[in-house]
Amino acid sequence: MRHSKFMICGLVILLSSCSGSGGGDEASIDTNNTPGSNTEPGATKCGLINNGELVNPPVYTDAPTATLIRVIDSNLVQISVNGSEKLVKLQGLGATTGFNNTAAENLYAQLSLKTLHYFPAGDCTAETASGIAEVGQIVTADGQSFGEEALDEHIAGVIETSDNCNVSALAGCYSLISDPSAASSSSEGSSSSSSTVDTKQVGDFLWKPDSESGYNPGGVTILLNPCDVNVFVNGQQIREYPTGNGRCTTVRSGSSGCSYGTNIKVEILEKETGNPVYFGSQPYLMIDNGCDRTEFEGVGSAGGSSSEEVAYACDTMPGTVSYSPQSEQCGGNAAVTLSGDFAGAFSVQLRLPDGGDRLDEGCALASCSPYKVQNYIDGSGTKTACFGAPGNANLMVPIVHTSIKMAGDDSDPDRFCIPDASTPVN
Repeated sequence: MRHSKFMICGLVILLSSCSGSGGGDEASIDTNNTPGSNTEPGATKCGLINNGELVNPPVYTDAPTATLIRVIDSNLVQISVNGSEKLVKLQGLGATTGFNNTAAENLYAQLSLKTLHYFPAGDCTAETASGIAEVGQIVTADGQSFGEEALDEHIAGVIETSDNCNVSALAGCYSLISDPSAASSSSEGSSSSSSTVDTKQVGDFLWKPDSESGYNPGGVTILLNPCDVNVFVNGQQIREYPTGNGRCTTVRSGSSGCSYGTNIKVEILEKETGNPVYFGSQPYLMIDNGCDRTEFEGVGSAGGSSSEEVAYACDTMPGTVSYSPQSEQCGGNAAVTLSGDFAGAFSVQLRLPDGGDRLDEGCALASCSPYKVQNYIDGSGTKTACFGAPGNANLMVPIVHTSIKMAGDDSDPDRFCIPDASTPVN
């Protein structure tokens, strides 16, 4: 189980100080406020601080409507209220300045299609790179808070626990949005966890319904990892051919994908033992329609359209690889340091449960994702890969492993487990 960790406001990048009437908020975190506990119309997941008090649902009639002008960061927006522009720092959220957070821009733009209300937290301001900002929250008329939605989508920064406007009343609830497993220690070690799978897994799977290959023109081709397996479709073994496209196993049929119809059962068995190789938690994959191309990079979900996804099988990190959630070399952001044979690595990424490395699915650039390397630092016999956010940021909670690929190596990359992105490994 991951445990969300927090950073005091004064330590968060771009939040070098918080000011307001009175001293800092030293109250203990409210553990009674839990996401969704208030089901009244207009209630948000956790509520918000308005004029120093926790309210839920917000009193929308007392709050001015707002127009979103610009998204500067996942915790910083420019709005217009009654014709006057305001710079607003979203209460309880740290910055995500180590990369271009286009995912936050897209989310807030979508929310701004609804009527927005601005709720100031109180007499609080925050210093940011864009100037002094008011501290508050932007909420849609139907109860969607910018800050809560960012946490729910795992695109936000570090959760803050201290300011001069009672943020401690929100911090515990925000933590549970970020990492629901923190709600109960009883979930630790649960066999139902989808992020750890002990069985051998199928990865990089492709069902190509109409091959252009001279081996089987128009027939279905199936490519996948791992090696040394037999492939069965609806109980019939499919003939193996030389490998291609970077996968270890390639099988081809003379029949087209469409000829298999719908609800097709694909099974993978180890050649040596006859044991099944799993798709997630199931020893088979159901393909809804044989005419459709079916592909996934990570370990796939069983049962066709099921949304369940699990991580690649990963190995214990060797001594020549280490993970730091907050590297001084990388400006306080997460880092992977390589030495020995891995010092010459060509590519390093942090990986999500589905094997992906994008925060914004619409942007493949490294500058749009904290999971991609923002810069490398070469040392004496070492290489350090710097990522776009600290390991205790909300957006790092889903990370499960790092992948390392060597130059000129077309095989599957080495994958080493990161059980908790907020905790160092080695």
